[in-house]
Amino acid sequence: EILSGLVGSEMCIRDRGYVVYGWFACRIENTAQGLKLTKLSGSQRQAGLLFPESDREMVFLGSMALASEPGARAYGQRPERDMVSVLERIGENRWRLVTPWPANESNLDILELVPAPASARRR
Repeated sequence: EILSGLVGSEMCIRDRGYVVYGWFACRIENTAQGLKLTKLSGSQRQAGLLFPESDREMVFLGSMALASEPGARAYGQRPERDMVSVLERIGENRWRLVTPWPANESNLDILELVPAPASARRR
């Protein structure tokens, strides 16, 4: 399964590109609506559902919360914050979330996802 090792655990995300950020906390969890990815820290926090596309890719439909706003709303509730991305498995315990034309700051966001070490996980 494409997300083997991620579901039910916290992980770290690192932004890649011309501006490189440190690691951020995020979580992928099973919900009544399906698998949900939530970025838990940082000034731009994505949240949304993941839909299978192939054995190595999933489609992310979500939204973004900025700065001190509460969590992101569901896709479609605030069109100016909606995001459509591709989550692809790029290696053993490594995934990449690619978002073209996000609403803020860039033309392309690339987030690297890896399982967080046990010592870095939130309680």
